[in-house]
Amino acid sequence: MQVTGYGGGTGASYWNKGVFLAFKGIITAGNNGTVNVDGTGGLTNDDENYGIYLTENTVGTGCVITSSGGAVHIRATGGSQTKDLHIGKLGVISSGNNAPILIEANSVDFAGSPQGKIDAPGADVTIRPRTTEVQIRLGGDDVLSPASSRSLGLTAAELNQITATSLTLGRNDLAIGGISVLGAVGISHIPNLSLITPMNINVAANLTAGSGLLTLSANQQATATAANFAGVTIQNGVEIIAVGTGNIQVLGKGGVIQEVHPIMGYFSTVGISAIVPGASR
Repeated sequence: MQVTGYGGGTGASYWNKGVFLAFKGIITAGNNGTVNVDGTGGLTNDDENYGIYLTENTVGTGCVITSSGGAVHIRATGGSQTKDLHIGKLGVISSGNNAPILIEANSVDFAGSPQGKIDAPGADVTIRPRTTEVQIRLGGDDVLSPASSRSLGLTAAELNQITATSLTLGRNDLAIGGISVLGAVGISHIPNLSLITPMNINVAANLTAGSGLLTLSANQQATATAANFAGVTIQNGVEIIAVGTGNIQVLGKGGVIQEVHPIMGYFSTVGISAIVPGASR
């Protein structure tokens, strides 16, 4: 199943959504078919030009993008003043038979009360920027402008709306920006969490993950990024925790134009196993 939508509009027009699901709308595919949804909002200089929009529903169930057993791939591109992907009240993104879910968007909005959600308790979920230089801010909001500071923000409340066996945030096959943990984040309900970037990871607030494996991977791609940065920095007094019998793996490589320690910072090892290869040079 392939669904592709483009918003129109000219000048300062708005409400030009690429793919718009309303009134309990559902996108799915039979058997084990994959579901691909690609929405591009109107490129006018006003708001409400979402790439993909799952509208709020006041009662019952909301809009759904799902599959009967195949993978789900969502790619959303909003207008310059609008977020890429909006998951409204009671809206759900899921998959059948624990098939993987991939979301490519530079900004994601979990809205409503109760908030929309990604419901994939047995699946692997990946959320990653779709274009270069976009940073990821955990515990912070999306940043739409200026373009040089565009950031995919996921607050603690939004992260709590995701259920999965594993959650991957970021990528290193594209020159995205770094990853920052700006506010305390607890994702202990998801066993495995991976933060991946070709740049740096800066942990400035406590990060708590589940009982599987927490991986921080900075600048680990085949061709290292040529920039001046430390691979992974954990600010003084900040704790990274994996609950129960969870493990922590930290893989950091500094920028290649200056020798720096690949990993800098402090770990809490109370009740966890910390795996820190190459912690000093």
